[in-house]
Amino acid sequence: DPIEISRDGRAIMLVLDISESMEIEDMELTGKPTNRLVIAKEVIDSFIDKRRGDRIGLVVFGSEAFLHAPLSFDHPMIKQFLADAQIGFAGPKTAIGDAVGLSAKKLIEQTQGERIMVLLTDGQNNMGSLAPLDAAKIAQKHQIKIYIAGLGSSRMVVDGFFGPQAVNPSLSLDEAEPELKNVASMTGGR
Repeated sequence: DPIEISRDGRAIMLVLDISESMEIEDMELTGKPTNRLVIAKEVIDSFIDKRRGDRIGLVVFGSEAFLHAPLSFDHPMIKQFLADAQIGFAGPKTAIGDAVGLSAKKLIEQTQGERIMVLLTDGQNNMGSLAPLDAAKIAQKHQIKIYIAGLGSSRMVVDGFFGPQAVNPSLSLDEAEPELKNVASMTGGR
């Protein structure tokens, strides 16, 4: 039997970092070292499964930002586009501001329901033409809430010249944290 889906939910744009740094294997999944993109995809996939009546879209970004899947009630299609997203498709750098700006533009087009952006990244803005805080101002003006999830471990052991060394593979995320917190807080997100 067909399942009735409420169509008055939120418009949620998922904004996924697919820059080169997402390839770092500093996280674990089922006890095995796993790169950040795999973890992000697992989290997003689970998030999509819990949404009912919400339109979901997907923006991916590296050096550039692209609308990978438009806002849709077709959640299986969004999950397929998510599965197809690969590291490097959008370039090696991290254009967070451009990704937030593009996502805001697509959410502004939605006239009904709450508009939300969920940004998953492991680094700081180092590319693009729009600063993250400027993009957040656009979102704020149109009552779009931005929620940010940082990805990466604060400690990883790597083999060095003098043997194993502990390093912080998420240093760029640590440096970007104050700016990302400002982006989220100015729009009412987290």
